[in-house]
Amino acid sequence: KRKFAEEILQNVKISYPSLFKKTNNPKFPQSSEKWTYNCKFYLNKTKHAELIAKIINDIKVLCKDHKMAYSDNKYTIFEDMGVVADADPSKEPLRDYFKLSAKNFKQPNVTDINNKPVFDEELVRDGDIVHAQVKIYAVPKDRPTLLTCELHHVKHIRHDDPIRVGSSPEDATDKFAMLLDDVAPESEELESDTIPF
Repeated sequence: KRKFAEEILQNVKISYPSLFKKTNNPKFPQSSEKWTYNCKFYLNKTKHAELIAKIINDIKVLCKDHKMAYSDNKYTIFEDMGVVADADPSKEPLRDYFKLSAKNFKQPNVTDINNKPVFDEELVRDGDIVHAQVKIYAVPKDRPTLLTCELHHVKHIRHDDPIRVGSSPEDATDKFAMLLDDVAPESEELESDTIPF
């Protein structure tokens, strides 16, 4: 029975990164002790097709192992998380991407392209290309949500332009929100030198 699925994301876009200070999601306001380090990753549906398929399969396996009904309405969104469901032309660019939201109560490791620790929050900007390590956990059924995507490591590769959709962060499509959980699952500490990028 798998407790989590580790995902290594390579050459993906990062969006709205909060890697050096905790923030609150305006759509789901929380008290300050529940604020998190967080970001969104955009995976191109063509370039990252194999990785997207792996993530979807890992989620299905977690749901099956923990007796979660993947076919239930709660989980059908995982089939195509990056698609913008409405016809708003301002969000047209998002239709080429699969979106993954990740967070952590503990600050993630952030490194540059040479694997040196980064402490400058200006380095990793909205739209930049990064590698990342996340873990998707199945959390106990007594929790309000059943899956959480935990952010562990971001490696900055290069600067790039953000995806412009004509909306503010709090209005952007957030179909992956139910992967967020108020309580971080227990996990072993990860050392930065173990990240296989």
